[in-house]
Amino acid sequence: MRLKQCFWFGALLAFCVASAGQASGASIGKADDIASGASGNTVFFGRYPQTDQGREGADPAPSGTEYVDWITDSYVNSHEAAVTRYYTIDPIEWRVLSKADGKIFLLSEKILDAKPYHTSNVPVTWEESTVRAWLNGYEAGEDADSFLDRAFASNEAGAIAQTPLVNADNPTFSTPGGNDTTDRIFFLSIAEAKKTEYGFESAGDDDDSRKSRNTGYAERIINGIPDAGDPDFWWLRSPG
Repeated sequence: MRLKQCFWFGALLAFCVASAGQASGASIGKADDIASGASGNTVFFGRYPQTDQGREGADPAPSGTEYVDWITDSYVNSHEAAVTRYYTIDPIEWRVLSKADGKIFLLSEKILDAKPYHTSNVPVTWEESTVRAWLNGYEAGEDADSFLDRAFASNEAGAIAQTPLVNADNPTFSTPGGNDTTDRIFFLSIAEAKKTEYGFESAGDDDDSRKSRNTGYAERIINGIPDAGDPDFWWLRSPG
């Protein structure tokens, strides 16, 4: 089992989506991208707050809401006192890891959010974690504002496949992985993050192909994480 740690690691997300044209939502109109996506390419699918446009009361002020989508978010962290900031809601860029059987397997290019693996300091597996619930909109989630509902229009969400996941024990420490699950959105496992077939440069522990960088929105979530555009840690679903 896995203990919840103090770290709010970044959410670098994976899922399988139908490669037929209906996978695209009207929000960004990238049906051709999804249908033709090949391993190593990137596609755009769904939208999420990403670009930090500045804080309320700043001089100069954010330029306004014309032609862009905005979200405001108040927070308290080490960057500054409690303020309201403005973020544009941008198309999400995904890396194509594989394409087979009418589906493509996607991994987010950027760290989109920052969440603890579990919100209580108790032993937990991926199956029981609050971050799994938040990603997929399960009732046990830490809030009702799930990533699935927030990032995708209804027709986009409908194209995301239910994927059977193997939650293996940790290969080094034998930490139990718990039951296998079936999820629409998930973190990579240790084994998946080492697959050279997915375009990772090696099966070793460190290479540039696994680096991911914070968005402006993710960078503002919690104290002390690297700035927008800088590499940061990201969760795997594997234990230990």
